[in-house]
Amino acid sequence: MQIKAGKVNAAEKDRRKILVIGQEDRFSHGLMDYAITLADRLGYDLLALSVGILGDERYSQSYQLNQNERFSLGAIESAAVFRQRARQKKIVCEHEIRFGDAGRIVENIHHQIKRIEFVVTESKVIEETIASYANIPVFCINSNGQNRGGNIMANVETKSKKMLFAQTVGYGLLTVGLYAAVFSNAGVVMKLFTQGGWSAALPIATVFVFSFAHGAFASNLWSLLGISARKAEQPRVAERKVVQPRVSARKRPRVYAHINNYHNI
Repeated sequence: MQIKAGKVNAAEKDRRKILVIGQEDRFSHGLMDYAITLADRLGYDLLALSVGILGDERYSQSYQLNQNERFSLGAIESAAVFRQRARQKKIVCEHEIRFGDAGRIVENIHHQIKRIEFVVTESKVIEETIASYANIPVFCINSNGQNRGGNIMANVETKSKKMLFAQTVGYGLLTVGLYAAVFSNAGVVMKLFTQGGWSAALPIATVFVFSFAHGAFASNLWSLLGISARKAEQPRVAERKVVQPRVSARKRPRVYAHINNYHNI
């Protein structure tokens, strides 16, 4: 069972997110504050998740539905506070309610939403359950907002650097392999490129492959070295003073009375 609160547009789906899982149907103030601060520093969005337990078959269906409804109402109420506090920091915060095993739920969400970087929770049970199912970093904090396992920021930065290093090495090896393949098989390459017909497209395709591999390697290498492009500054638009055109005073007409051609009144 799944309940979504709020709408997510295409641009928000492409942004990186932090999955925040509360205790039962509530998000503690410490968890909310920690997640908002973390999202603000990293520039991520938030996805709040309330995980409810499926009803016991020993109870009637009406009782189970009543329990699920009570859980959903409490989760929506707590998530509303969460979204309001996140909105004050201009952070997008969405909310979902799902019933079932937390590990399987997080695994499904991780497959559906590719941009979830890690999970933050304050439940040790949820942390262990997720670790047994989903291949995603999970960080457990105390109720006062302190990280039990160390600084999440440091772990995230270390993970990002490792991934960036692996990508740089991978694209570097790919670039070297492409150059080595072309130079070591120059005769075969020239023969294929000069056959005519559809083979005329091979040089263009080769250029695109080399350009992609070499460009990706260079981009990751500069990022690994801490060199990034300078952001273009928005030019300031000088305020123009609105000058109202001056209206010349019109001369009021005067009335003249003529007694004759030589006397005017």
